[in-house]
Amino acid sequence: MLFRSGLGLETVVRAFPGGHAPFGWWIGARGVLAYLHSGVSSRLGGYTSLFAGYSFLLGRHLALGLGLGLSYFDYRIDTAEVTGLLPAARTTLGYAF
Repeated sequence: MLFRSGLGLETVVRAFPGGHAPFGWWIGARGVLAYLHSGVSSRLGGYTSLFAGYSFLLGRHLALGLGLGLSYFDYRIDTAEVTGLLPAARTTLGYAF
């Protein structure tokens, strides 16, 4: 059975080595913790990611970030499973102030 539902919490940290945040080259880490429910059982799962990317400032305040990296997944419930290292891409759109 595929995952029926889930609820998660995500946190992301980015560092701009060039010191020009919110635009320029960045490195970052993401962590996600999720409560998984299949209709039969429930458990915690999640993943962590390491990324590198570049953020563009579009106009005065619109920031577009693009990144590539690796994620380690641990989503297992009943007979469904997504575990191990996988490639990852990240796109963000935000307001820079």
